[in-house]
Amino acid sequence: MHNRLYTIKLQGNSNYKSTKVMKKSIQFSIIIAMNIFSALFSTVYAQNQEQNDYYYQGYTFEQINSVKSASPYLTVVMIGGENTTPKAVTMSNAIGDVSFEGTPINIYVQNKLEVYAGNKLIGVYLPKKWTEKPPFPNGNMSTHMEVPPKLDFYTKKELVLPTERSISLRTFLNAIPDIEMDEDNFFIKGSDGSIRLFVNNNNLSADKIQLLLDNLTVNHIKSCQLIVFKEPNKYFSGAINITLVTGDPGSFPTDTQYINSLPLSR
Repeated sequence: MHNRLYTIKLQGNSNYKSTKVMKKSIQFSIIIAMNIFSALFSTVYAQNQEQNDYYYQGYTFEQINSVKSASPYLTVVMIGGENTTPKAVTMSNAIGDVSFEGTPINIYVQNKLEVYAGNKLIGVYLPKKWTEKPPFPNGNMSTHMEVPPKLDFYTKKELVLPTERSISLRTFLNAIPDIEMDEDNFFIKGSDGSIRLFVNNNNLSADKIQLLLDNLTVNHIKSCQLIVFKEPNKYFSGAINITLVTGDPGSFPTDTQYINSLPLSR
C-alpha cells in the first residue's frame, strides 16, 4: 500500500509540473505573438501616416558640359501618393534652393514633385519611397532636381530704391506700378498667381513676412529685383528678391533682427 500510494503521489506531482510548464509555455507564446502583432501593427500604422519628422529639401539646377548652375524661380508642386490634388507648392530661390520643411509627408508611399518653368511642366521627379524607417530619426530628404538648360521663362527688373529711406517695405512695394496687393499678398497686375517674396534667398513664413513688411525700412535694403513670369501659372506670377545690407543685427528693428543672419548662398 505504501508503494502504491507513493507511486500515485509521484504521478500526481508529475502531472502538476507538466501542466504548470505547459501553461507557462502557452503564456510565453501568447506574449511573443502579441509583441509580433504589435510591431507589425505599429509598422503598418506608421506607414499609413503623414509625419513632420522628415521633409523634402534640395535644389534645382542645370548642367552644361558637366558644370552645374542654379535654376532659380521654378515652381515645384508636391503631390502625395496616389492623390492628384497638390499637397504643397513652393518656388526655388535665386540660388535654386527648394524646401518643403513643415509639410507633413508619408515617406512610405511614392510621392512626386512636378517642376514648372512659368506655366510649362518641365519635369516630374520621384523622391525615394522608403520600405522601412530611415536610419536617421528626422531631417531633410535630399531632393536635387536637374532641369533642362537655358530656360527662358521670366524677366528680371532691378527696382530703384526711393530716396526717402525711412519708408516701410510695405509702402515701397505698394508704390511699384506693376504690383498690386490684396489681403497681404502681392500680385503682378492682371495675373491671378501671387508673388513669392524672398529675403536673402529665404522663403519666409507668412507671419515673418508681415513683420518685415511693417517693420523693415528701405534703409535696410541693399537691392531688390522683380521677377515676372512670361506665362504665369495658377500658383505664381513671379517673385520679389530682396537682399539686405549687412551690419550689426542690433541696428535692425527688434522684431526683425533675425533676418541679418539669413544666408545669401548655400
